[in-house]
Amino acid sequence: MERRDNWGMRWIPTGVVAALLTAPSGQAQVLNLNTGEVFATIQAAIDDTDTFNAHELQFLSSTHTEGPGIVFHKSLTLRGMIGGKECSPGPFPVTRLMTAGDTGKVGDGRAWIKTNVGTICTFREITFDGTGFKTWQAIRGLGDGTLQNCCFENVAFEPSGPAYAGTGLAAIDANWTVRRCIFFNMGRVGVLFFGTDSFDCSAERMEYNGKGDGDFLDYGVEIGGGAQATLRLSVSNCRGVASVDGTVSAGVLCTTYFGAGSRVEITQSRFNNNNYGLAVGVDAADTSFATVNFCDFTGHSFGVVNSSFQNVVDATANWWGDPSGPLEPCGALEAGNPPCFPPDPDPGQDVRNADGLGDEVHGPVNYCPWLVSSSVTPGGTSYCTPNTPNSTGLPATILTGGSSFVARNEFRLGAKDLPQNQFGYFLASDGADFIDLPSAGLSDGFFCLALGENLGRFNSQVQNTGVAGIMAIDVDLEEVPIGGPPGTRAIQPGETWYFQGWHRDTPPSSRNNFTSAIAVTFQ
Repeated sequence: MERRDNWGMRWIPTGVVAALLTAPSGQAQVLNLNTGEVFATIQAAIDDTDTFNAHELQFLSSTHTEGPGIVFHKSLTLRGMIGGKECSPGPFPVTRLMTAGDTGKVGDGRAWIKTNVGTICTFREITFDGTGFKTWQAIRGLGDGTLQNCCFENVAFEPSGPAYAGTGLAAIDANWTVRRCIFFNMGRVGVLFFGTDSFDCSAERMEYNGKGDGDFLDYGVEIGGGAQATLRLSVSNCRGVASVDGTVSAGVLCTTYFGAGSRVEITQSRFNNNNYGLAVGVDAADTSFATVNFCDFTGHSFGVVNSSFQNVVDATANWWGDPSGPLEPCGALEAGNPPCFPPDPDPGQDVRNADGLGDEVHGPVNYCPWLVSSSVTPGGTSYCTPNTPNSTGLPATILTGGSSFVARNEFRLGAKDLPQNQFGYFLASDGADFIDLPSAGLSDGFFCLALGENLGRFNSQVQNTGVAGIMAIDVDLEEVPIGGPPGTRAIQPGETWYFQGWHRDTPPSSRNNFTSAIAVTFQ
């Protein structure tokens, strides 16, 4: 843990300050916070014999130019300067890193920055700006890593052909976490997760803004070659079409074209004004697996497109831009016959929704039931996760939707991976706890809310999980149930509340269980 003073500012040793004051002009560009040494380049700081794994490097200026060809052969952190310029349109201070030349087109030569196999690197508070040069991949991650509070802009290599390239992060057979990063004016892809060893990748609160209509391509995230990823993101304006072969842009693309096993799970995300919101597969032989729940799809040519009949996309519990649900004029094959809202008039037939006014779906996509209002995430901090698995073999997960702004009163709770056709409800409390109910023989799951008069159950909104194994409710923030008088209370801005779901279970468990829990601070 980094050391900070009583005011919360990072503590820098006296020797480091002295090194900064005595460094020759033009050489104080990169500081090793662990040794106090300063360097003119990132590569010199990496290569120095005093730089070891787990050291932290920090820029000392708001703009730095270097590369391509920077190689991280040690596990290091590179971060922007304290008090640097803000990432536009991001809200966090960063250093702008510029490139000084073109990358190549093949293999590792594509990289502006490469992290070697076996390394674990972190990049934070940096804007990667490729203005003026051709960049195939800003970061080629062959070792595991984290991107946090970073921006990528103008990273492109012949974006209108023939290459149609330019990727922010290419995680190749490596596991990466992307947090609060922004991508705009990219050549093709924000984040690429690729290869069977990329089995634990994620993007959280990521934003990707495409280039709109034109002869180019945009994909906020691409998952391929057997990679697996979980996503929570906002992606818009991916509308380009490549004139060379008619390839279409999409907010997220998951494909096994380059190798089997590709899988993506998307929750609490916003898709807006893309050609395809989520594209699963590129041809009939594709075997990609995808789930997308509690997301918003608006303004698309197609909200979800599944090009393959090998797997059915789980797209239940999403908002499609209209309460009538997504348009499905032809009615592709569905997974069984899930209940639909409004109910399917002919239980003996596949689900059709030719009267839907929302974004269209195509291919084997299970979209019933759908949400009848927007599910834009208000965020929150999950805890007690995972809880005890239920009879599905999975632990149930609680999710939030809507808004955390009290004045809007548009907050939602949802839960997934529940047993089919069981009753359940949500609980709320103004505190957190951990109660071992399994040891007492009272439940299969752990109870994670604080007891007391402000613990309440949403008894008036009891849910049935249906065959999709989900439940969701709208929460009236002016009348949250509590155990003490007067029976309800209004949540106030600045308060943190804790939520959890309870449900009955089916054999082999005959009791009940709980979801994970989540803490939400309201505004």
